[in-house]
Amino acid sequence: MAWPGAAEEDRAVAWSAGDLFTVPAAARCVHASDSGAELPRLGRRDGGGATPPPEASTSEGASSGASGGAAILYWVHDAPLLSYLGVAPVCSRFEPALYERARLEAEVERVRHEPGAAHRNRLGILLSCKAGWAERTKTLTPTLWALLNVLPGRTVQPPHKHNSVAIDLAVQAPEGGGAYTLMSPKLGPDGELVDPVRMEWRSGAAFVTPPGWWHSHHNETDEEAWVLPVQDAGLHTHMQTLDITFAARSAPEA
Repeated sequence: MAWPGAAEEDRAVAWSAGDLFTVPAAARCVHASDSGAELPRLGRRDGGGATPPPEASTSEGASSGASGGAAILYWVHDAPLLSYLGVAPVCSRFEPALYERARLEAEVERVRHEPGAAHRNRLGILLSCKAGWAERTKTLTPTLWALLNVLPGRTVQPPHKHNSVAIDLAVQAPEGGGAYTLMSPKLGPDGELVDPVRMEWRSGAAFVTPPGWWHSHHNETDEEAWVLPVQDAGLHTHMQTLDITFAARSAPEA
């Protein structure tokens, strides 16, 4: 991946399967693949994704390997917001950044061994950057938020809700099923979802969690599962409208 630098020279960054990177709209990216090897991805298995239109503004991509020298990018961006507002980006609000798979996995491993980790609402890490605004929003970009979340075997992560919409990438899911998300606009007095929709996780597939809906994650297998939700929570945090709420039976520790 290369983009124009301040000195009018391209800067190149090599990324591998399972890495995640962010690029501002002011940087024009050129992606290239020169490897014919089949690469493992974050979560130990290969997967898929999609590429958005080139007019994307602030964006983030998660990479996975593919055979035959190709590579697959899962790319989330906020161009629809800019289109709705009728505006175009005129400057970069953050520097391009690469989050390597090894570092991501090491940080999640550290977090899962912290005291009380087993009782947290979610078990993972928020990704952020060094920009001044990020000290308050704890987000990748001014608009986009991401959490790398692991769901250990035989585990339920209790319901919570927020006003941001989420696009959830199932990075790794058990081959035969058994990992899924339940979601509903209503929560019963016992803390359980009322008439929930069930979203089965499939490695490399994505699903949408609507804003304001309660949702919980479930893993009925002995394998661990991984999910990467991306939300417009940076924008909501800036406007103080996120309103994240946890079910009464879960502690708001994550």
